[in-house]
Amino acid sequence: TGTLLLTGANTYTGGTVVEAGTLAGDTASLRGAIADNATLSIAQASDSSFDGTLSGHGTLLKSGAGTLTVNGTNPFAGTTTVQAGSLVVGDDSHASATLGGTVTVTAGATLGGIG
Repeated sequence: TGTLLLTGANTYTGGTVVEAGTLAGDTASLRGAIADNATLSIAQASDSSFDGTLSGHGTLLKSGAGTLTVNGTNPFAGTTTVQAGSLVVGDDSHASATLGGTVTVTAGATLGGIG
C-alpha cells in the first residue's frame, strides 16, 4: 500500500505493473505500457496525451484541470474516474483509440472521444 509519485520527465518506456497501492504522476512521468491492477492516478495540469498502453483491472483516476488524451488500443478493464479536467479517448491521428472498463465522470469534469 502507499503512493509512489513520479515527477519530472521520464524516458523509460518499458512495462510497468501496479500490483498494490497507487502509482501517481502525469504524462511526462508515466510512460510506456502500464498494467494497472491497483490504482493509477494521473494528475494532468496541462493538456497532453498518453501514447502508451493501459491494461489491467484496477482503478484509473484522472485529476487536474488539463485534458488527458489517451491514444492507442487500451485493453484496460477496470474503473476510470474523471475527477477534474477532461479525459479524451483518441485524437485526429488516433481515431481508433479505445479505453475499456467503466467510466464515472464527476460534476465539472468531461469525457470525450474521436471516432
